[in-house]
Amino acid sequence: MSIQQPSVSKLIVSNLSTSRGGKMIFDKLSFSLAPGEILLVKGENGSGKSTLLSNLANILPPTSGKICLETRKTQKVRYIGHKLAIKTTLTVRQNLSFWCKLYNANNKFFEKSVKDFSLSHFLDFQINKLSAGLIKRVSLARLLIGESLLWILDEPYINMDKKNIELLNKVIEINLNKGIMVVIASHQPIQIDSHKSLDLAFSPPYLSNSQED
Repeated sequence: MSIQQPSVSKLIVSNLSTSRGGKMIFDKLSFSLAPGEILLVKGENGSGKSTLLSNLANILPPTSGKICLETRKTQKVRYIGHKLAIKTTLTVRQNLSFWCKLYNANNKFFEKSVKDFSLSHFLDFQINKLSAGLIKRVSLARLLIGESLLWILDEPYINMDKKNIELLNKVIEINLNKGIMVVIASHQPIQIDSHKSLDLAFSPPYLSNSQED
């Protein structure tokens, strides 16, 4: 498998194949994503949605193919999977401060994440005292800490009510307009206009442009 870092800002996936335990999950998958575009990855359980996102996040190496991005350094890609990667015995403030330190981000990023995800009233609450929806918002808040090019979100709407889903979609839309690229794996439709869809239930996977799928 070849990982390249050309001087282009778009994400380009070429002939990507991944197998696990001797079983081919997907084969010769190709697509591209330009700044300001969002891709919804669809498919039944076991179709390879999480595997593809792990490939893109450089967590799981594919069997073959190329993933090209301007940079695949950790600080330029934000991956949020099923495990929320937050310390439940710490406060909201302590978790956000940790991410600021990790991404070498100044206080303006801390303040923006708090404001855009409506966390100001919960900063000094321990994570394990919060509702599931609030915990998800805290985890998602790290999307806004530091500069990034690509957001990779695996089932981000789980444990979120309508209000929280609308909040997340608003954050996504604002940052799409700023040139962020977003890849989302989800069982449910996303209420964001003009997104691409990649359906792994088909062989080969079916890529389309959608208007509120």
